[in-house]
Amino acid sequence: MNRQPVILWTLSSLPGTGADLGGPALHHLPLIEIDLSGEALNAVRLRACRSAIATSRWAVAALATVPELARRLPWYAVGEATRQRLEELGIVDVAIPPRATRRDLVAWFGPRPPAGPVFFPHGNLGGEQVLKFFEAEGLEHYSPVVYQTARRSPEAVQAALPAGLEPVAVVLGSASAARAWAELPAQFSANIPIASLGPSTSDACRQAGLAVEFESVSGDVADLMAVLKDNLALRA
Repeated sequence: MNRQPVILWTLSSLPGTGADLGGPALHHLPLIEIDLSGEALNAVRLRACRSAIATSRWAVAALATVPELARRLPWYAVGEATRQRLEELGIVDVAIPPRATRRDLVAWFGPRPPAGPVFFPHGNLGGEQVLKFFEAEGLEHYSPVVYQTARRSPEAVQAALPAGLEPVAVVLGSASAARAWAELPAQFSANIPIASLGPSTSDACRQAGLAVEFESVSGDVADLMAVLKDNLALRA
């Protein structure tokens, strides 16, 4: 029996149908679970902040409860995709580094760190590099944990892939997803090309010993879809 070629889509939601790629269908295979019921934002502490940093779309989601306070700050975002999420909330004063990773964001500040106190909403499994930067610079900051990330067990991930499917690529969209993919048994994940949703995810893949075959430099889903379409068409 012929197996159906699919692209494993590990992001929280699907961007469209396989027809968008002119070939393989998309099979939703979440590697992590996000809980947005994190720490409630403290309006008094936020009002005292003079700048802000966003390094994930999930952190931006928490700002919907305090859009007026968030809009008044100058923001620094890890990449174009995060900047676009901020713009959706009416936050337009956003600067981004040339390369979309947390490491590059911190290095980009150089001798001119953001004005403190700095507002830095983040998740339970991320933010270490930025928090270390605050400590090294002696910057006052308000850094609430606004969402929780939990990895699905390897057994649950494997059970979510029907036997009749043939993965031709897997899309990873975060450092947490990269680490979760690396923990899967080699007989399940080996030889499946990895498509990364940006340099930050690519860095995490390499740190976990994974090779990245496709990458969206901008961190944008549409950009990654175009990269996949072009490369899969060449292999057809």
